[in-house]
Amino acid sequence: MTFYDRVNEQMRIQNKTRRELSEQSGISYSTLQSLFARQSKNIGIETIRLISKFLGVSADYLITGEEPFLMYVSETDASGYLSTDKKMVKEIIRIFNEVDIQSKTRILSMAYELESKLKSIDK
Repeated sequence: MTFYDRVNEQMRIQNKTRRELSEQSGISYSTLQSLFARQSKNIGIETIRLISKFLGVSADYLITGEEPFLMYVSETDASGYLSTDKKMVKEIIRIFNEVDIQSKTRILSMAYELESKLKSIDK
């Protein structure tokens, strides 16, 4: 799998589009279209960083395909959480980082499905 394959896979899993990536990252849509069409190997580090931030996965994962794949939640990032929430987040990340990529994809799909169901209940 290439960098572009991993980006496309994550966008598909998360139901995100290149247009959304462009709007939320500040990378022009035409630049994205060109990069993906050419499968450019000369993509800038800042562009990779913006794409990884948009997708919520590590730049290392997008570049190499190696884990860990999720960006970690640090103590300072989680400062708004209650201590039990911090423990649950850490436990979820621990479990997630121990399973293979197929299981990670399934976990993400289930999480997005659950999120969607919860949002529809709240309406």
